[in-house]
Amino acid sequence: MDKVNLYERVLGIHSKASLLKIEKLESKYNLTPCLVRRLLALGIKTAIPLLFKKEKKYFNQLSNLLNFEHNPDYLGYKVGEKASLDFFTIKAIKERITITTKDVEKIKNASKKVFPIRFSDVQPFTKSLIITKEKINSMESFWIKSGFKASKDELLGLIN
Repeated sequence: MDKVNLYERVLGIHSKASLLKIEKLESKYNLTPCLVRRLLALGIKTAIPLLFKKEKKYFNQLSNLLNFEHNPDYLGYKVGEKASLDFFTIKAIKERITITTKDVEKIKNASKKVFPIRFSDVQPFTKSLIITKEKINSMESFWIKSGFKASKDELLGLIN
């Protein structure tokens, strides 16, 4: 049975060109076929009851990411390689953007980065847990914007 016919029967009528483009991008970036990615790329909301709990969580995570514009470094670090590639695949289908090799490399590199600051590094300099969390979040943002190049000493210098 033709894949498009299956999507039409279960989920309604959708563009064959969009579905073929999704499959092409999945094979290009070695992504396993993912129902959540395909539903978001095709704009299908009616299939949410068909999803398992884990898929619904991932659907919501990707839906929330799509509401904002993100750079590859941020995405790779915050949500990992798979979710970042899914995000860009969905954007490529919906907004007709192109995914560059440079973006894919940034995602892969950023997904391997480890933030050099620990809670115990910042906590002695602050008075409350809330302030400590705020300081760590601001240092993490600075670190990401610096291209993951800011040292631990530079980041700790931001506390004051």
